[in-house]
Amino acid sequence: MNLVDWFKGKVASRCSEELVDPLIEIPPSPRSLKRVLLICLRCIDLDVIKRPKMGQIVHMLESDDFPFRSVSALYASSSTTFSLMGEYGRV
Repeated sequence: MNLVDWFKGKVASRCSEELVDPLIEIPPSPRSLKRVLLICLRCIDLDVIKRPKMGQIVHMLESDDFPFRSVSALYASSSTTFSLMGEYGRV
């Protein structure tokens, strides 16, 4: 199994907490974790054209108003579709 498939499996099985380094003193909030997972999913899209550029990734990580509401469009148009909308599609 490669790293991308392992990551997708953890997200799909809703084991996102297992993706966080246990040595981090202050674990991320659920909202922050969702935000990072959604950004990661965009970065590993099978369609290279849909992947964000590094500047866009930095902007998404720094932005307080990351567009959670467009997640359904991401999943609908992405080749990395999962049944995650219940947990990761809403904040």
